[in-house]
Amino acid sequence: MGDRVGVKYNSVSEGKECKGGHGIPKLSMSPLVFLIFYEVSGAPFGIEDSVRAAGPLLAILSFHLFALIWSIPEALITAEMGTMFPENGG
Repeated sequence: MGDRVGVKYNSVSEGKECKGGHGIPKLSMSPLVFLIFYEVSGAPFGIEDSVRAAGPLLAILSFHLFALIWSIPEALITAEMGTMFPENGG
């Protein structure tokens, strides 16, 4: 790389100290639920065919049942893996 004339580089230790996150807005529960839903499923695409085939009540019940069946093993796996790393680090 060439020399940069007039450019000052700061090292990590020369940066400003973090204030501990004061003033940063928190994410509430409702936006968090929608964020997780759209991140995992990619949006509600494909639901229309399920509702058309089974009807609205059965489709909603099956979506809730599927989420419950899917989330219990995921929670158990996460809890098991969390015990492998007893200290908080990141």
